[in-house]
Amino acid sequence: MESGLETIPRTAFGEGVNLCMANGERLLSSAAQALQEKDFTCAFIKGFAALEEFGKALLILEGWSKDSVGKNVWDRGFKSHPTKMRMARYLVDIPLLKEHGLIQDDSEGRWADKDYVESACAMRTDCLYVDFDFKEKRWKSPLEVSDKLEDWAGEIIKLGELSMKAVSAEKRRMGT
Repeated sequence: MESGLETIPRTAFGEGVNLCMANGERLLSSAAQALQEKDFTCAFIKGFAALEEFGKALLILEGWSKDSVGKNVWDRGFKSHPTKMRMARYLVDIPLLKEHGLIQDDSEGRWADKDYVESACAMRTDCLYVDFDFKEKRWKSPLEVSDKLEDWAGEIIKLGELSMKAVSAEKRRMGT
């Protein structure tokens, strides 16, 4: 445990979880609206951000047993995009979803697959930024991936809905 002024006290963890959940739900709702309007890039990015918020909520819940979380721990873990996505991926691991009665079978297991999640992270970057691909020796533009995003956007929104339910179930289980 870190001491001093740069800590988040345990008593503030619940507020953090609730704020992450509310923001995740807001982003997910906005993503669903963008999907209906066929703005697939916006739907994907907002859905992805919602997943990160649900992952952060789970990180906070996991830290619940500590007295406080210091700024160094917060910066290394809670603000890290890969860490939050790993937690979101953990949320949708098939056993956890089955345990909470959110799915009946393994048919939605692709999101628990590490390579699939890494592809989603790469797609996030590809649909936001112009970048040079040294392997292909050419510039890549977000406009090139827009035709691939319709399916990705729909899937990430579905994953966000499952993640939201899983975090809520964990909150209930922990009595928070």
